[in-house]
This record gives sequence, C-alpha cells and structure tokens, in this order.
Amino acid sequence: MATSTSTWPARSRRAAAALVVAAALCITSTSGTAWGVRAHTWINRVAVRTLPDDGPAFLKAHEDWIAYLSVIPDAWRRPSEPFLKMLEDPNHGWFKEQFSFMTEIPRSRYEFVLKLYDEQRRLAAAGDPAAALTNVRWTGTMAYAAVEGYERMLTGMRTYRALRERKEDTRFAELEIAYAMGWTGHYTADGAQPLHDTVHHDGWQGANPRGYTTDPRVHGLFETRFVDLMQLEGGDIQPKVPAARRLADPFTAIVEHLDEAGRHTEQVYRLEKAGALADATNVEARALVIQQTARGAALLRDLAYTAWLKSGEPPVNDPGGNPIVPAHPRYNPATGSAPAHVAPTPSAAKPTPPPAADAGRGFRPIAFTDPVIGKNFYLLDAIGRTPAVRAAVEQAPALKALRDAKIHALAKAATSCGTDTACIAAAFSWSTADVAAAERALAALAATNADLRALAARDLRPSGMLQAHSAADDAALIAAAWRETAAGLNRIVDTYALGTAPRYPKIDAVSYEPASEAYRRLVGIMAAVLHEQRDDLTTFYAPTLAFARRLLDANRRDEAGRFEPMHEGENAAAVRRVASVRWADFAYTAILVPGAGPDRDDVALDPWAKMRLELAVTRFRKGQAPFILVSGGYVHPNQTPFNEALEMKRALVRDFGVPPEAVIIDPHARHTTTNLRNAARLALRYGLPATTPMLITSDAGQSAYISSTEFHDRCLREMGHLPGALGRRLSPFDQEFTPSPRALHADSTDPLDP
Repeated sequence: MATSTSTWPARSRRAAAALVVAAALCITSTSGTAWGVRAHTWINRVAVRTLPDDGPAFLKAHEDWIAYLSVIPDAWRRPSEPFLKMLEDPNHGWFKEQFSFMTEIPRSRYEFVLKLYDEQRRLAAAGDPAAALTNVRWTGTMAYAAVEGYERMLTGMRTYRALRERKEDTRFAELEIAYAMGWTGHYTADGAQPLHDTVHHDGWQGANPRGYTTDPRVHGLFETRFVDLMQLEGGDIQPKVPAARRLADPFTAIVEHLDEAGRHTEQVYRLEKAGALADATNVEARALVIQQTARGAALLRDLAYTAWLKSGEPPVNDPGGNPIVPAHPRYNPATGSAPAHVAPTPSAAKPTPPPAADAGRGFRPIAFTDPVIGKNFYLLDAIGRTPAVRAAVEQAPALKALRDAKIHALAKAATSCGTDTACIAAAFSWSTADVAAAERALAALAATNADLRALAARDLRPSGMLQAHSAADDAALIAAAWRETAAGLNRIVDTYALGTAPRYPKIDAVSYEPASEAYRRLVGIMAAVLHEQRDDLTTFYAPTLAFARRLLDANRRDEAGRFEPMHEGENAAAVRRVASVRWADFAYTAILVPGAGPDRDDVALDPWAKMRLELAVTRFRKGQAPFILVSGGYVHPNQTPFNEALEMKRALVRDFGVPPEAVIIDPHARHTTTNLRNAARLALRYGLPATTPMLITSDAGQSAYISSTEFHDRCLREMGHLPGALGRRLSPFDQEFTPSPRALHADSTDPLDP
C-alpha cells in the first residue's frame, strides 16, 4: 500500500500547507501492500487462467511464479534502499487531480515529469504552497510503469517466437516473460484500486461536506482488511472477467483503466462511513472489490494477449524514426527523446488513402427525432421511429427481462436512494454483464427478424452513422452499435450525475457542483419523475436513455442538437446552391476555417478567428472554392453564449460581403480534430465532390499543428481514426484536405459533439 497523500493544485494556500504536513505524517502512519497479498495474488492468477488458447498459453505453466511476483514491486519501496525507493514509489500512484492542468497525458514518462516540474516552478513563483506537492512523487507515474511492463512482455515474446522458430530452448525466455507479466500485474492491480487514482488516497482531503473519514488507515481498511475479511478467492473474480481482447493502444487502455477506477473513490468512502467495510457480507462492498479486482486481472490478461499478437507481426517502429535521435520531428532536447507514437489499430496500420471516386456518394443530411439523442445514439433513434422494430425489441424475451430489471432498479433508486447520486447512478448504468446480454439478444434478433434487417439495410448503413462497422454483417453491425451506445450512456451518467471529469473538464464538465445538496436533490427528482413515468419506458434501454437525456438538459449540455437540422436552417441556402455549382471551375470544394474561442465572456468573435477569416476571404475572392466552411461550437469560455461558427458567418456576411449562400457552418466542433471531422461530414452529406479536396486555411501556428505527427496521433487517440487525408501544403496558412467517409461515424464518447 502506498503511503502518500496529495492535493488539488487549485486549493487555498492554507489548505495546501496543511496537506504538506499531512503528507509527511502519512509516511509513518501507514504501511503494507496495495490490495494486500490476497488480492494481488488472485489478480495475477486469474489473468493467467483467462488467457485464451490463441494467446501465450505457455504462461499457464508459470502461474505460481507470476502470482508470487504480484507483490514484489512493493518490496522495492523500503527506505533501507533509498535509490530504489525514489525510483519505484511514484509507480504506485496516479493522483490525477494533481495534473488536471495537463490537457493531454504525455506519451513519455520524461515529458510528464517535465510538465510537472514546469507547473511546480510556476506555483512556487506565485508563492502557492501547492508547489510542495506538485512533483512526480506526489503525483505518480503508474500509467508509465504499466505500459513499460507491457513492452517488456512484447520484447520477450518476440525472443520466444524466434527461439521456437529455430527449435531452440525457450525456458529462459518464458521466465523472462512471466517475470514481466508478474510485476506488471502489480500496477494493473494498483490501478484498479480506486484510492490509488486520487488525491484522497489516504483519507479525504480538503472540502468534506459529507464528512468522510480523514484517517489514512481507510486505505488499508478497504484493500487489505476487508478483502481478507470477505475471503476473496479466484472463483469470485474469474466469472466477472470478460473475454480477452486486443487493445488498440495499450497506453490509452491503461489510462482509461486508471480513470475508471478513480470514479469509485467516493463509493469507498461512503462504504467506510456506513460501516460496510467491517461487514464481510455487505453486498455493495463485496461487489466493488470483485468488480475492481476483475478489472485489474482483465487488463493484465489483455496486455499479455495484445503483446502476444503483436509479437507475431513485424515490428512497427515510430513513424518519425528512432525516438532518441535529434532528427526526430518530435524530439525534445529537454528530455533527449520524442514521445511515443499512438499505436495504430490493425485497421489503421496504413495511412488513410484518398477516397474512391464514389466514396462520398449516397450520404444525405439527416433529420433526427431528437438531435441530441439521434446524434449520440443513432441505433436507438432508428429503433424508436420504426414501430415494427420497436415492437420486436419490446417483445424479445431477453430484452424484456433486461427492461424489467431496469424498471426494478429505477423503483429502488426512486424510493430508497434519496439524494445519494452514486446509488441512483448505479440503477441506470449498464453493467458489463448486462451489456453483453443485450448484445447477444440484439444479434439473435437481427438473425431472425426481417424488420430489423430491413432497418439495417435502408437506414443504419446508408446513414453513415455506423460507418466504422460498415463491413460487418447486420447482426455484428447492430451488436457493435449497441456496445458503443451502452458505453456512451454510462459516460453521460458518470460525468453528469457523479461529476466524473470528462476528457476536457474545463469545457465539458457538469455545470454544477455535483456534491452539492441542491444538485443531488435534482438528480433524485429525476429518478422520481422517471419512476412515475415508468409505464412509458417500454424498451430495455429507455430508462437509462431518459435519465441521460435529462442529465444533459439539466446541465445545459444540448450543444449536439443546437441548429439541427442545419440543412433546413443555417445551411439551407448553401445546400440548395450545391447543385448549381460548376465544380470544374474550382480547385477546391470549400475553404475550411477552424474557429478560435475567445477567453473573455463579453467577446463574440476572437480576433484570431477574424484574421483567419481575412485569409479565407482572400482565397474565396480569387475563386479557389465556391464555399467557405467555418467550424467551431459553443466552447470558450465554458458555457459561452456565443457560437464560433455562427459569429464567423455573421462577420463574413457583414464585414467582408460574402454572400450567405456561400457560407456553410459547422456549429458543433469543440477541437481542431473535430473541425476537420465535422467539415468532412458536411462535405459528404451536402454532396460536395468526394474526390476534390478542401483547402484548410488558418494562421501559421494552427496550420503547422494540423500537419504535425502530434495532431495525427491525437486524431487516432481521441477519435480512433483520421478524418481524411492531408495533401499538399501550399503556404504557411494553407493545406489540402480530402475527407474520408470514416469521419461520418458517430462518436458517443463525446456527447456534446458526437
């Protein structure tokens, strides 16, 4: 068990100073091993036991060795070995509140440390006591320890395969791989323990309106004493471990694993306050331990499985070359290296080729029943407006049973949870088992129900909203759409009921203080209202969908639906004009101008954005394209009343004399990545020629960023794909861009702009 505490960077000076003292006291007040020997050992054992037959099955012969190694990293943290302790201690924590100032987690341990150092210097210069805890020791490096362990497994497996190919002895290679898996399991297990992923590591820190314990012994009480009290066994964990999967990007999967575990921090404190951690029969406490240990085992197993599959493929070196060579385009002299690239998925291993001649044909603008729901969860929107399919879904026995269970949970939430938002959220969230059950039922229904197959053929596929799964058969297409839907619904509940930080908390987070009595009462009222309306919630997904929609509405997070349907509103004149354009007269279909959000509440259009418009208008007047496409949503400052794209259109018409029918707006994008993605969507849906590129015009800084490997990797990391292919660079301000139909796929992980 780690013995640290931490603090929020933005806390008051007095609170920060007090926490420095508290942190020092914790060093001598707690001891032990994270999760205890029992849980660590079982996590590693279950990971080995659930390796699939097409994985590194030879590791099953080394289960005892891998289990023994599960607690060894804690032995590397004794003060008697100071060099080793200084190196190892940070690897056991990931106190994410400490680095909330980072917009992205660097794909380099050294870049991460330097960013912390820069922030520490800034805080120290301002006289902020929080500087004392803004460093690698009080922040943690667990994500890096885990991904480095994964790569050790990968290199060992390559050696193993080479030895086996040469028919040589593989025993030492097997021990090397087992060693790497054993100690990597320590970090995946630590990361699954919620108190290893928060500043509330050893007792609640700072504002404490619910009166949670500040005793640092809460850490050991949860992960060791209660685990021993409930007599956790492998048989408890293994049934909760899902089937093995290949991880598209192990580092991203690890960070998401740590983030997910951290969401259960307050649940641990609530259980302790209720005395549940002293009761071996407490259902919720037992379920939390089993759930999190199963997730730790699953991640370790998936890292080993992914390493095994990749070890059978030719090594893919960093696209920019050796990361420690100064010629690398992302080389940082301060670290002597470049950050790691994003691991490409099997389908994205090659650069996105330009679309075929007919790639953009057939897609049309869409009018949704409810744009917020339709854009996030197109499958549910399509089912809801197709009576025969809706009836089949309502009547399918397995789906009806899931609906009945949700209604029962809703009743409990409305009558028993009060203002306990964690209790309410649990009633609406989808468990892994229930997601899988619904997936099986929907796939079976698709195999037997002609109406559902017809919906896939005439609606789901032509819409482009499920474009990532276009090659799948109907059953697989619908199953994949449901998995994404369930994950998106859970994300909305986590973010806007529980207050879990989204990827970009400064602009996307809950609009109220989620721990306040007023907001908790509001969430409780939502549950009560839905309980009264339960007879109207006739499909298995309806209770959670209705709850998620109300959460977005309460937080004024309806950005995804604003201006829709755009082809009948702000973009109607431009859409009508498309058919009459003589495309042979133009080099480009449109000039794309990404927005820039102002940093002041009273500024409607940022000066940077207006200068970008000047550049675009010059090119428009030269006849390079028939349209200017402006992109940007309600982004900066948070909850701004001004929309970037709309304000840019107004300026183009009012200040530059551009005809309104020559302007297309994308009023939804919240990032540079989605500026390109949404522009690609509009071009394809509005019938702009698919094989003719657009021209991206911006200031030199943003234009260079769009061309960078960093931006390429960010697109893969955040969206899972490239929105199109970048072409020639024409000037410091201009680069060609050809949209890809893959950009049409809806992204329910970003509910404000899916």
